[in-house]
Amino acid sequence: AIGPIGATYVVNADGSQLLMKTDNASSDALVEVWDIPAGRRLIQFHISDSGFGIAFGPDGRGIVTFTGNNNTLNLIRWWDPTTGQELKEIDAQNGVLYGMVFAPDGKYLLSWGEDQTLKIHETATGRLVRTLSPAAQINSVMVSPDSLTIAVSLSTSQTILYSFEDGHELVTLPGTSIDFLPDRPVVLNISSGDSTVYAFLMDNNDLVRLACERLKNITSSNSIAPSKLKICQD
Repeated sequence: AIGPIGATYVVNADGSQLLMKTDNASSDALVEVWDIPAGRRLIQFHISDSGFGIAFGPDGRGIVTFTGNNNTLNLIRWWDPTTGQELKEIDAQNGVLYGMVFAPDGKYLLSWGEDQTLKIHETATGRLVRTLSPAAQINSVMVSPDSLTIAVSLSTSQTILYSFEDGHELVTLPGTSIDFLPDRPVVLNISSGDSTVYAFLMDNNDLVRLACERLKNITSSNSIAPSKLKICQD
């Protein structure tokens, strides 16, 4: 076994390295990178923030962290995986950060936080490209394998699909568990309280019609006026 119980673990895309973060009582954290096949630790270093998220960079080797304390509320920082030195930082402008994810091509970084917005930044420059405001707390975000669609899971038990290109809303789906098939334009959706997996073709106009039918059924069964949700209005 590697690492203590309660540590945060992340494995890179090819399964060759493991990134581990352990918070300490002294309000800092220990970061370690391990060679998985060899079972050997490559590097360890301390970061002077605890309670942050951690991930591999889009190249699968760099280390990226985002912090959530009162000193560095918005910062996303890159670290050299061989020396542990900080390379650069981005002000995510989300208030306290709740999460971040890279687009599959690595060119963009998406972050969300307490201000209920999703910010899209250029990875290389940190430039803010676009802000999406779904008007509800964001639980999680996923980008489709072709980097054309953003799925935003909300605290309202709904998921909004946005166009990555211009940020316009494509459709609102009931449920908060979303995944994309890797080899075709299909989004898989699991509705709250429903064990059935629904598949929607992203290049099919029936996507909007089917989603609206499901939403209207849910709202009517829960005595919620559809107009309150501002969806599927004729």
